[in-house]
Amino acid sequence: MRKTLDAQLRQAMIDNAQDILGVLDDAGRIVFESAGLEAALGFLPDELIGKNAFELVHPDDVAKVRQAAAALVLDGPPQQLRYRFAHKDGGHRMLDGRARLCEASDGKRYLVFACRDMTAQDATEAARRESEALFQGLVQAAADAVVVFQDKRIVFANRQAGEMLGGAQADRLLGMDIDELVHPDDRAKTHERIDALLRGERLSPLERRMRRADGSHIWTEALGSRTTYRGRTAVLAVVRDISDRKLAAEALEQVNADLRAANFELSQFAEIATHDLQEPLRTINSFLQLLDRRAADALDDEAKDFIQQALGGVRRLQDLLDDLRDFNQVGAQSIADGPVSVARALATAQDRLQDAIAASHAQIATDTLPTVVGDERLITQVFEQLLANAIQYARDDLPPTVHVSAEWRASRWRIAVRDNGIGIDKAHQTKVFEIFRRLHTQDQRPGTGIGLATARRILERHGGRIWVESTPGQGSTFYFTLPPGGPGKSASQ
Repeated sequence: MRKTLDAQLRQAMIDNAQDILGVLDDAGRIVFESAGLEAALGFLPDELIGKNAFELVHPDDVAKVRQAAAALVLDGPPQQLRYRFAHKDGGHRMLDGRARLCEASDGKRYLVFACRDMTAQDATEAARRESEALFQGLVQAAADAVVVFQDKRIVFANRQAGEMLGGAQADRLLGMDIDELVHPDDRAKTHERIDALLRGERLSPLERRMRRADGSHIWTEALGSRTTYRGRTAVLAVVRDISDRKLAAEALEQVNADLRAANFELSQFAEIATHDLQEPLRTINSFLQLLDRRAADALDDEAKDFIQQALGGVRRLQDLLDDLRDFNQVGAQSIADGPVSVARALATAQDRLQDAIAASHAQIATDTLPTVVGDERLITQVFEQLLANAIQYARDDLPPTVHVSAEWRASRWRIAVRDNGIGIDKAHQTKVFEIFRRLHTQDQRPGTGIGLATARRILERHGGRIWVESTPGQGSTFYFTLPPGGPGKSASQ
């Protein structure tokens, strides 16, 4: 049997209620308001006693509030309605109200209501709808496919996702398990990736194959992140079709493989040719020298000159084969990766060229030179070639002078070898590094046309480069760079 609460307990319940509780008389005047009124609308309960409630309702909502009130019948079902009500500080708040028509002990009828402030909740809901509309707009405008997974099933897919997977409508993807879309060989890593993303890990893009509606597979690249979709944790993935890129990469890899095979064959041919041709050349050279010694008395001057020209041709061919062998070995052999004193490499190159330096009266000066990382044998070979060039292409009226310096630029050492030789015309300053490219005849300036090409190859294998700046008649400066990290490495590695 229900007990009747005493007046004090009833009042305590009313005062502690978070909702606004109130009573209107049959004229719409407020005869009671609970303490919840102040928190929601700023008024103290006594401030509104006697006021007409309809006058405080937003003008645009008065008609529907009156209509709802008129529909009430004594002890009948309540009416529920949302409407805007005045706030003490100005403006209006959105209330969600529920009202009934009751009769008091004095025989008068009263409208009893309870309402709750829904302004913040409505604003939050509006913001959510706006955010979702923005999300929908962004993903539908995206060039890539966008899908959202929950429990490894698709719960959202944009138009591009449907088109990418076979021209299907995006809605047809909803509810599909990820395994239905991923190539069997890529499913395990896909599951591992989704689990990692749900743990909040940040991952690099994943390449995998996905199945289209016609059963074919395409290569895709996906980047995912953990998100919240409609109140639940999910994985959002942006997926791009990279099939064309993969095909191009495979084609390029095939071309590179063919090129590597061709280079290997060419390298083998050059190695064999430079080795096997030495023996017949030595034979020719020996017989020509033997003929020159034994038949010298029987030969006239013209015949002797023929022999000397033939011997000179043999020597040039031997030099050419030696240089070609060096060029080939630079590309075929591994190179060391250790500290190299540039000053020591330069000194070794000078020692090897001491006869040519003495004969030409060349003067070589140096600034302070650094220690770099690389292959000392090969860096010495670069200096040897550049010093030999300075001597070979010296002016007729001046003994050759060479100045070697170093400067730290753009996170790497730049070495400069400056000479006072005949110089190089601007049109030929890149051609001189091409193999077999010569700017003078053998009679003018002897050489094989391989030395600078070999120097370029050495420096490229070290991750550097070489170039020349020159003015004809005023000398040349050959620059080359070496990264601090060693062969093939940049400063950032």
